[in-house]
Amino acid sequence: MTEHNRVFNSVFVRGELYETHTRTEEGNPVYGELWNVIAENDYGERLVHNFTDFRDLKKYDGPCHENSEGNPDFTPPYIHDPEGIKRAERFAKRAQASLDKGGKIDRDYWHEIDPAYGSQAYSDFGTEDSLIAWERDQHQQGAKI
Repeated sequence: MTEHNRVFNSVFVRGELYETHTRTEEGNPVYGELWNVIAENDYGERLVHNFTDFRDLKKYDGPCHENSEGNPDFTPPYIHDPEGIKRAERFAKRAQASLDKGGKIDRDYWHEIDPAYGSQAYSDFGTEDSLIAWERDQHQQGAKI
């Protein structure tokens, strides 16, 4: 295997939705935004910071949203609090500045996640093969993916 640069040199914020413990008046789940700080190296390996669960803290305050025509929008309601991403971005900026000055990632505070899609690490670790096998199993079980 070719030797790759394993020094983590890039830090960024990635968001995802999560189901909160809140329900609408109709009983439907309310979603929130979750922001993670990710470190990546040129090989494609990725780490996520253990303590950067920047969930939006704003409370859900309505049964549904309205679209541009003023009609109910039936997409799942979610909490949007711009402070969550701002906190994550401030942390990522400090981490990136530290790496830029020659600092290293302290593995006591970060844990490994799936490598970047299409990267050399993604190929070398068999992530694509694992995904194909999982999809095949799901298909055989009758799941729609």
